[in-house]
Amino acid sequence: MVDINIDPNDEQFFTVLNASNNSNVQGGALVSLGENTLTVNAVVMGLEPGEVHPFHIHGFQDDSPSTLPDLFQDGDQDGFVEDPEGEPVTGGVLLALTTEGPPSDVLLSDDFPVADENGVLEFSRIYEFDLADPTQAEIFGHLSTRLEDRVLQLHGLTLPQEGFGEGTPNEVNGAAGYIAELPVADGLLQAVPLSFDSLDTQAIESRVSDLIGVPFTFDSLDTQAIESRVTDLIGVPFTFDSLDMQAIESRVTDVFAV
Repeated sequence: MVDINIDPNDEQFFTVLNASNNSNVQGGALVSLGENTLTVNAVVMGLEPGEVHPFHIHGFQDDSPSTLPDLFQDGDQDGFVEDPEGEPVTGGVLLALTTEGPPSDVLLSDDFPVADENGVLEFSRIYEFDLADPTQAEIFGHLSTRLEDRVLQLHGLTLPQEGFGEGTPNEVNGAAGYIAELPVADGLLQAVPLSFDSLDTQAIESRVSDLIGVPFTFDSLDTQAIESRVTDLIGVPFTFDSLDMQAIESRVTDVFAV
């Protein structure tokens, strides 16, 4: 499992990564903002095994909020919302989530993370920004001014046959094979609430319904499936009934130092 890095003095943000472009990718990420650091912890499943997956935080230079792309952005009508098509709603790349090297906004690189043989990506890195460097200072300025409602996006999908998007100008252009630029999952970063009592469940249900395009309620959650998946991930039996909610609230309060 990924070795989680959390600084109790950092601001915390979370997102659920949902599939895009007919991929089967899903996951989640915790992003922490410090005085001159950004920490990203993510676990993602359903990726292309053994492939490099570009991973970015997207946003607008004027720090306005982003939204998630949908089929309305499919301007060339090839059935895929490609990177340039989604950019008007996500914004451009603010930070490339590479495994090494200084913070940058690179689009493609061999330094992006690689999914394992099962298509799972466990990612954890602390990005330290040299604020005396103008490029790094500009990137960090945009992230520290607004991290909520920035888009976390993963790329990289194999098209099984030729012909998709043939004659169109973007990354899906008729060729088959692995396309590193093509988005496969994204999510909007949201500030982490500091206690369970502070959760506005109606607002969360409404927000999730807007994001996924169908009505969502917490009552609709398949808790047995979630319990089964968590049990598989952590290797010991897990049920929601086993959760000590007071202990969790206390721990979260300690982590956030409030």
